[in-house]
Amino acid sequence: GSDVCFSDLLEDATAGGVEDFAKAEQILREGIAVNPTDVTTIRMLGDMLLRNGRLKEADEMLKRALDLAPDCRVTRGFYLMAVSQLMDWHRADEQLQILLRQEPDNPRLVSMLASNLVMLGKREEARNAFDRVRTEDSRDIFTWLAYGHAARAVGRDTGLVIESYRKCVQLDPSYGTAWWGLADLKTYRFTPEEVAAMREQLKL
Repeated sequence: GSDVCFSDLLEDATAGGVEDFAKAEQILREGIAVNPTDVTTIRMLGDMLLRNGRLKEADEMLKRALDLAPDCRVTRGFYLMAVSQLMDWHRADEQLQILLRQEPDNPRLVSMLASNLVMLGKREEARNAFDRVRTEDSRDIFTWLAYGHAARAVGRDTGLVIESYRKCVQLDPSYGTAWWGLADLKTYRFTPEEVAAMREQLKL
C-alpha cells in the first residue's frame, strides 16, 4: 500500500501534475517520510528549495542527499549552487575541487573555481585558473562573463575585461548583464554598431 502511494506522490511532483510549490513540497516530504534514504526524492526537494530561494533548507537537504550518495555528480552540483549562493566560499571550493577531479577540463567548473578563488582572496590562483579556460573559440557565455567579472576584480588590464564582456554580447546580443558590465566601465565608449544592437534588443 505505502509503496504504491509513494509512487503516485513522486509521479505527481515530478511530472508537472502539481503546480503549487507548497503542495509539491508536501508531496516530496511525505515521500521522504515513507523512505528516509531515497536519495532522488531528497535531492528533488533540495533542488526545489534552492529554486525557491530557501537556501539554508536547500543546503541541509542536499547535504543529506550527498551523504547518502557521495558519488552523485548531479547532487554535488546542486549542493555547490546552494553553498555558493550562501556565499560559503570555503565549502564551495571543496565541492569544486571534488568535481574538477572528475572533470578536470570542464571550462564552466574551472570558471566557477576561478570566481570562487577571487572571493577567497587568492587572486593569482584565480588568474591562472581563468587563463586555462580563456580561449578565443570558447562559445560559453558564462565562461566569458565570469572571466570579465574576475579579471576586473583582480585588476587585470581593462582591455581584457572589455574583450570578455564584448565576447558575451557577440555570442548573445540580448545578454543584458554583459551590456551593463560594459556600461559600468566608466571609460568605455560604445561603438555605433553596439548602440544599434542595444536599440534593436529594446524593440524585442
